[in-house]
Amino acid sequence: MLNCLIVDDEPLARQVLESYISRTPLLLLTAICNNAVDAYRTLQEQELMVDILFLDIKMPRIDGIRFLRSLKQPPAVIFTTAFSEYAAESYDLNAVDYLLKPFSYERFYRSIEKVLKINPPVKRADNATNYLFIKADNNLIKIFHQDILYIQARKDYLKLVTKNNSFLTHMTMKYIGSLLPEKQFVRVHRSYIISLAAINIKGKNFVDIDNVKIPVSDSYRNPLEKALQK
Repeated sequence: MLNCLIVDDEPLARQVLESYISRTPLLLLTAICNNAVDAYRTLQEQELMVDILFLDIKMPRIDGIRFLRSLKQPPAVIFTTAFSEYAAESYDLNAVDYLLKPFSYERFYRSIEKVLKINPPVKRADNATNYLFIKADNNLIKIFHQDILYIQARKDYLKLVTKNNSFLTHMTMKYIGSLLPEKQFVRVHRSYIISLAAINIKGKNFVDIDNVKIPVSDSYRNPLEKALQK
């Protein structure tokens, strides 16, 4: 799934985008904000992982152009605006597309196709294999899924903690997530992937695994709940 964030001060525009996103496979609406300040707060405080940002331009306080310039690592951006004069500037900011309001679902979907060409969804691992290989200390190490307790992001590295050991490997969260079966593992925080079977205690904002309290972010609470119900 590609996580989507809507930032638009017009209620009708937000409703249209919400409807279009709900109709589109692979898209998941994770948050709606009516201004750039709330959007920035949502991204920072909730540690929200966003794949596609639907961004209006003319908004109170901070416009969409200034907001995008403030993001250090922006997601794929699709501008949604009633003003055509910002199109050239938007492409200078590497926007994927520029939708002029009002736009149809067909035009909306063409924008999504552009995003998918740039950032195709990663196919999750199935249950054909029950292990993965990681590179640590210049060696390839075989680790069985059942031995993994949790994975923690540490800047450009990942700390992979197993029942009997821990390893530091140079890998992204997105990539290692693609190597793990989704029925057994779930992301609960920007910096953590956990084994569902390893959970000892589940609180409102944390899980306990092997006496380690791991935070659960607001944006990942529902996926964790659904995974546990399954």
